[in-house]
Amino acid sequence: MIRLLLSALLCYSLPAQAQQNNQYIFRHIDQRDGLLHNSVFAITQDQQGFMWIGTPNGLQRYDGLRFKNYERELTSLSYAIPIKNIYADNENNIWVTTTQVARINTLKNNATVYNEKDLLKKPGEKFVAYTDKNNNKWLLSNYGLYFTDTLTGQLKLFGLYTPKQSSKLGNVVYHDSVRKCTWVTNFNELMMLDEKTRNIYTSRYNPINNPVLKAFAGKIISFMLVDSKENIWAATWGSTIYKYDVQQKTCTPYQTVPKSRKNEGSLKMKETITTLCMYGDSHGTIWAGNDHNGLFRFEEIKNNFETISGKNNDQKGLQYNYSFLCISEDHDGNLWLGTDRGINIFNPYNQYYYSITHEENNSSSLPKNEVTSFIQGNNGGLYIGTWGGGFSIYDSLGYFKKTISPKGEYEWPLVWAFAENDKGTIWVGTQHGYIHIYDPLSGKLKTIHPPQMENSTARSMVKDRTGNIWIGLHNGKIVEWEKQSASFIAEDKGGLLNEFPVKNIFIDNANQLWISTDNGLLQFDPLTHRYVAQYFISKTNAYNNCSDEINGIEQQNDSVLVAGTMRYGFFFFNTRSKQFTRYNAFPDVTAINIYAIKKDAHENVWMTSDYHIYQLQAKDNKLLKYDLPPGLMNASFEMLNIYPLQNGNWITGSKTEAIVFNPAKMAAAQRQDRSVVITGFKISDREMNIDSLFHNKTIRLKPDQNFLTIEFTIQSYAGIAKDIFYKLSGMNSNWVKANEKDIATYTNLAPGDYGFILKAGAEDSNAPLTTLNIVIIPPFYSTWWFKALMGLLVAFIIYFFVKRRIQNIRYKAELRHKISETEMLALRSQMNPHFIFNCLTAIDNLIQTNQPDKATTYLARFAKLIRSVLESTKHNVVPFYKDFETLQLYIELEQFRSGNKFAYTMNADEELMDGDYKVPPLLVQPFVENAIHHGLMNKLIGERNLVINASLQAATIQYIIKDDGIGRKRAQDIKQQNKPEHNSYGIEISSQRIQLHNQNGRQNNITVTDLLCDGQAAGTEVAVNIKIDNP
Repeated sequence: MIRLLLSALLCYSLPAQAQQNNQYIFRHIDQRDGLLHNSVFAITQDQQGFMWIGTPNGLQRYDGLRFKNYERELTSLSYAIPIKNIYADNENNIWVTTTQVARINTLKNNATVYNEKDLLKKPGEKFVAYTDKNNNKWLLSNYGLYFTDTLTGQLKLFGLYTPKQSSKLGNVVYHDSVRKCTWVTNFNELMMLDEKTRNIYTSRYNPINNPVLKAFAGKIISFMLVDSKENIWAATWGSTIYKYDVQQKTCTPYQTVPKSRKNEGSLKMKETITTLCMYGDSHGTIWAGNDHNGLFRFEEIKNNFETISGKNNDQKGLQYNYSFLCISEDHDGNLWLGTDRGINIFNPYNQYYYSITHEENNSSSLPKNEVTSFIQGNNGGLYIGTWGGGFSIYDSLGYFKKTISPKGEYEWPLVWAFAENDKGTIWVGTQHGYIHIYDPLSGKLKTIHPPQMENSTARSMVKDRTGNIWIGLHNGKIVEWEKQSASFIAEDKGGLLNEFPVKNIFIDNANQLWISTDNGLLQFDPLTHRYVAQYFISKTNAYNNCSDEINGIEQQNDSVLVAGTMRYGFFFFNTRSKQFTRYNAFPDVTAINIYAIKKDAHENVWMTSDYHIYQLQAKDNKLLKYDLPPGLMNASFEMLNIYPLQNGNWITGSKTEAIVFNPAKMAAAQRQDRSVVITGFKISDREMNIDSLFHNKTIRLKPDQNFLTIEFTIQSYAGIAKDIFYKLSGMNSNWVKANEKDIATYTNLAPGDYGFILKAGAEDSNAPLTTLNIVIIPPFYSTWWFKALMGLLVAFIIYFFVKRRIQNIRYKAELRHKISETEMLALRSQMNPHFIFNCLTAIDNLIQTNQPDKATTYLARFAKLIRSVLESTKHNVVPFYKDFETLQLYIELEQFRSGNKFAYTMNADEELMDGDYKVPPLLVQPFVENAIHHGLMNKLIGERNLVINASLQAATIQYIIKDDGIGRKRAQDIKQQNKPEHNSYGIEISSQRIQLHNQNGRQNNITVTDLLCDGQAAGTEVAVNIKIDNP
């Protein structure tokens, strides 16, 4: 997007004819840009410059780039009807009306909602009592009007409103400060609440003979406003708008029906049209919008309403579906049109550009042919040539007159160039050497075909200071029409030969002709009629890779020309040294085409590129870039001339349109100083209320509030786009150019005082600065009093630690001794003596039964297990993989001893097996033993399976011991039946070891889950979590 699409509305003060021809460029805002709803019923601007917008989906604030929605603040507001009106008072309050009235305080960022009963009790709300002809009481305040119900005698609400209303939905009450009264648009009759008498008069009850009530008698008025001349405008529920002239005391009706529809109809059509909004702008112009026919502007001279045509398919045109719902004006004079298709913004008095182009189904526009040239005659008539459509003529006011497409040879309507002789006749150069001569006074056209033209197309025509006309031909030759002899003079063949088409002819202050071609810059001597020199950019060592395609030419001073080129920008050509120098300061581009070039009265050089206009400032040779509004051009610039018009505008063009602009006003707008406005402030992505934060221009933040995002913009909703620069004093001294989002972000700012400074324009400009002071308070431990306190505590802390040192050492030694004893006890308890006895018995049995191989295998495994256990006793922790292998040895012996009555599976993460992870030895062995002896060995039928999984879980190692045995309850029952002679403490000791190792009490160290299948016990799962001991 845009710097908030500012460049979409680049405008300048056009003359009256542009306004009369409705050459307005509109900027559009809709849901795609952030609107809550495309139907916009209310718009206003507050004192800070923000635009407030009311839609059926709520209230929004717009800064030109971003929307802020006020949904949370207005949760209690009823939206039974859309927001009808918005009013910004002088105390930082925003008032809105629906079926209720709401006040938003932007400083406190809160809202208060009043219903019709609350408003009567609102503190500070002043009501004025009026009496109608039936002696009924009415109460009027700034926001509500109440009347007495004749049946109940109770006050009832007539309507809610705000000051300065602009839409029909809210304009039931209009305060007239001129006549010291309030007008109320009742459905039956117009009412006047007279401030002097406190009586209510109507068009039917008019004892004071009020002329306004008399003028509107019998008319059903729906909407009123008072203009700058104190005239009253009143709309009806149809297409008629009445104007009461306060001077003439007359009431005149006007129709808001387009000319194209006035003859359609019928009264029925007019009755279906309703004026929904009216507005008197700061220039005194009355605007009206209705619900089918669009936007209308009252023309004082013509004494009627003129239609502003809508073009929904035109990116720069007026866009709406059916209805105009409100009209408002901002501080810069831009008009904001709320429609059922979003918002249209334009400035009818400040338009910087407009285009002249072909319009479909409009014979009063250019032909649908390529635009080639233009000229303005001495009588003010504007001529625009097209290739195939002849030439079109516009009068001095800019109104289309006619198109002349000469009949005869096929070349005649193929127009290439214009010139005007001293008699005011227009010369039109066409294809293959034909020239039309048009007399604006008589309207006659004659065609000549001079032999000196050699049947070659007239590509360029220019008149010198003595009235001679020079014609550049497609075959590369130059022909002169000499004024004195009134004859054509061909080029002398004795000069340099140029076979490239003449693109442009420029005559310098010394009356020398400079010719641009695709093969360099040529000099032509008008006295000898010869080419005398040819200059190539590519033959300069520094530019041997550059193109020799020359476009527009202008003279910067007596010895320097400015020449535009293809792809390489523009060059300065010194006519004395015959050297080219390239301008290398184009912003943000590497290759650029420069077409037409023109110098203004202040020596600034203007030029066109593909889709932009540049200004080379005379004072410092800096280049300014002007963006064109989207939709203004359908093709890139290609014309090689910029032609000055009599009203101060300039004209150039592309193949599809002529572009008119005013360089003086564009430059003035560029020089206009504008302040940058801070529109948002976030601390660690938490949005703060900027109104309250910036009230004192200083923000004080806590030490941890040092991640900042600052949003800003230039509140120019329709003007020249400018760059924004910012810096943070206290951190850096260099200006930083803002990005397209106009956001600055700072992270991890140190405590201190900062100044966030903004300005618009160039980095070295003297534009006004916007400053926000930011203070990040240092943490308490960095303050002097805390440091002093810490100094006093140092001695005590040293004394305390020295005193406690011996006690701590003794305590830690005792603790280590206790831990060692506990671990040794646990290790000894791991290997159940009964298990060792059974293993030895099993080995003896194998020897007695003459199974020496099995006995040897069993004994070897047993010895390995005992060796591993003994090695583990030397260390508090062992590598995981060793402990896992020891556990596997133990399970294999149990499996061997049981005669392979169960199967087992062991899995561990590769990272655990390969990494340097350490665990207390044999912590989970008792749980495995318990699973085998009590879970699996008591199972009489079916498979017996044991699964052990070890995995890395964040900061812990998790063991899962799962068996499909008989379950804990059944195992406990069998244990009680067998009445064991001793109690096993293996599980309890392991639990204590895990607790000591993890040092977390009993938080999720061991989890036991009973497994069920169809409601029956199907085994047990034990999860053991051990803190990683990984140095």
